[in-house]
Amino acid sequence: MFRARLLWLVLVSSLSIALVPHAEAVVINEVYGGGSNAQAPLNADFVELFNPTGQDVSIDGWELEQFSAKGNSGTVVELFGVVPAGGYYLISGVSGETGADLPAPDRETAFNFSATSAVAVLRNADGEVDRVAWGDTPPHLAEGAPGEKTTNQLSIQRVTDGADTDNNAADFRAGAPTPRNSGIAQADPRVLTIAEIQGTGATTPYESATVITTGVATAVYDEGGKRGFFMQTGGSGQPKQPGDASDGIFVFVGKQGHYPAHGDSVRVEGTAKEFYGQTQISASSISRLSDALPAPTPIPLDALPAGDAAREPYEGMLVRPGAYTVTGNDNLSQYGTVGLAPGAEPHFWPTEKIRPDAHQVARMSAQQAAEFVNLDDGRTRNYAKEPNMPLPYISPTRSIRTFDTVAFQQDVVVGYNNGDWTFQPLRPITGQTRAEDLPITWDDSRAGILDAPAKVRGDLSIGFFNVMNYFTHFPDIDPEHGCTNCHLFRGAHDAQALALQEAKLVNAINQLDTAILGLSEVENTARTTGDAARRDETLQHLVDALNAAAGRIGGRWCRRQASLALAKTRSAWRLFTSRRRCARLGSRAFSMTPRSPASPASRSPRSSRLPPAVTTLLRW
Repeated sequence: MFRARLLWLVLVSSLSIALVPHAEAVVINEVYGGGSNAQAPLNADFVELFNPTGQDVSIDGWELEQFSAKGNSGTVVELFGVVPAGGYYLISGVSGETGADLPAPDRETAFNFSATSAVAVLRNADGEVDRVAWGDTPPHLAEGAPGEKTTNQLSIQRVTDGADTDNNAADFRAGAPTPRNSGIAQADPRVLTIAEIQGTGATTPYESATVITTGVATAVYDEGGKRGFFMQTGGSGQPKQPGDASDGIFVFVGKQGHYPAHGDSVRVEGTAKEFYGQTQISASSISRLSDALPAPTPIPLDALPAGDAAREPYEGMLVRPGAYTVTGNDNLSQYGTVGLAPGAEPHFWPTEKIRPDAHQVARMSAQQAAEFVNLDDGRTRNYAKEPNMPLPYISPTRSIRTFDTVAFQQDVVVGYNNGDWTFQPLRPITGQTRAEDLPITWDDSRAGILDAPAKVRGDLSIGFFNVMNYFTHFPDIDPEHGCTNCHLFRGAHDAQALALQEAKLVNAINQLDTAILGLSEVENTARTTGDAARRDETLQHLVDALNAAAGRIGGRWCRRQASLALAKTRSAWRLFTSRRRCARLGSRAFSMTPRSPASPASRSPRSSRLPPAVTTLLRW
């Protein structure tokens, strides 16, 4: 009886083993995420595939995707080659210094799995082929339930090669890693040129496809938010014509990637895509070539050609521009960019140069937009959120202003960001960058005029002050509906805020030693009240506050008594001190229609003996 029972147990046990389902296609057999970590036995992560069938299986075009335990996608790797019948295929990730080398991988990539918990998904053209989840991954991301948690010393691996019950907890266990490769020479994938990836149009013909290319790293941005680098075909650098393909491209590295050094010859694999209008490769693998490529040559350009079609062939390429003039610095304080116009003049508002004809204005505006280029800082960070990082290109003792002419002392790369063509420096630029390392040099025009007032004969002085939305009337705000008329009332929202703003303005303005002061952003009370006769009410309130305060430099203030007809045309606020008697305000000398000067050295209108104050228009 005992022998019969024993025989029965053996038969039952044998039957149980035989009933474990065996996979009928290539499966993920083992995953290791502790590569090169502390006390790791191997210096790289890996994924091992297994082919349980009796025939070789081509995996050309298959994908392996890495996910975190929370389901966030990481690296997507395109596979190629063959998994031999009954054999293995080894895919390696980023390698480091700790641990032994893997066997020669069949596929080298840049994935980086967690050492304890993650998800690996294998797909072919028909969809998902296999999925393995382990550790703290939630059950809905696994097949069945997740497998055991791993460590730097343990991989997740199938209990039996190819055994697959569609339950990760039953099919996998943690154990010492055992990477195995195919043992055959896999065919190399096709390496594309950068020009093939860029294509001859505005977008890449390889959108969302995995591509491999080689080139030389020309600009590297390992700080400041760009998280990538530009690369260019070795030995390239010939002038381009519309319809040509660029030989340069941006490579997005991401948070976990390794950056090449300037001048490194590299092989890059990743996904080609458009990122806000600029072609790039999102890298899954970056490796340094053993044989260096010839260095690209910067292309000398008097100016970047005007228009998208002429500029597209230069995207991502090294250039050395000629002379440009600063045409705007309004984004310098936030994004570190300086607007440039080619030649010796900035771009003017069209009607400062031509008659206000709609077609001519549109034509000139289009031409200026086609010529405009931004000099960037090689960063994407918002300086308003980095208060301790000094702004690039300026300092407390040096400015860069409209009309300043700049000369390029270093090469730059042509980029496209936020709807504008840009000149990108070869490395991130901040206020800590030395002058000799900046891409440009320029003569600070402000420094040359700081002592100009002392050289002027006469005693008339003119100033300008932006009062930053000085409104004495408040919007209607209630807890239920919020602010219903804030589009009209742009200043302080209550009396306390107005008092604080007014105190600062009074103190600042009364310290100015000037005879005439132009103001901007003052409430037009005619609009906020609907009563044209009250147009100057807020301005008069400010005048009264200025004159009531102690500590003024010079005499009392009074406002210009402008015609109310100006409320419907162009107008600007001006204050005058009593050193110029208020009686003179009605004279012909002050009767001109205000205008903004065309330059810092603008001449006054012919109808006026005195220069107009530099002011803005009223808010309507």
